[in-house]
Amino acid sequence: MDFGEIVSNAFKYPSTGLIKVLILGIIMIIPIVNFIGWGYLLRIMKATFTGFNELPDFDQVGDLFMDGLKILVIFLIAAVPVIIVYLIIIFSAIAATYNYIYLVIAIIFYAIMFLLLYPYLLMYAVRSITLLASNE
Repeated sequence: MDFGEIVSNAFKYPSTGLIKVLILGIIMIIPIVNFIGWGYLLRIMKATFTGFNELPDFDQVGDLFMDGLKILVIFLIAAVPVIIVYLIIIFSAIAATYNYIYLVIAIIFYAIMFLLLYPYLLMYAVRSITLLASNE
């Protein structure tokens, strides 16, 4: 699969259910309700991995909400080491009042973690939920 086909599919897939994409966008904006959106994103990934080429339905909202909560819990557990290191760096910056190097290090560290590690942690959470669901 070449790059052009990947980009083309990235635009075709959401257009199979534009109303569903709009609903998902609205749901993801609303706090607490956005867990339904995370569960729906998990359902999209499962459907895509099984070869289904259209967006799944927004049915079984309770299951979507629970899957979203599971993703959050696994994500937070996996992110604990990153949060601890970040807090150590921030508190070091606060302790060394006139030494801004710690603050610069903290900002760089957070930017790297945000760009590289958080997407990985989210995929880890989604993969864990998928494995848990397949074992049930």
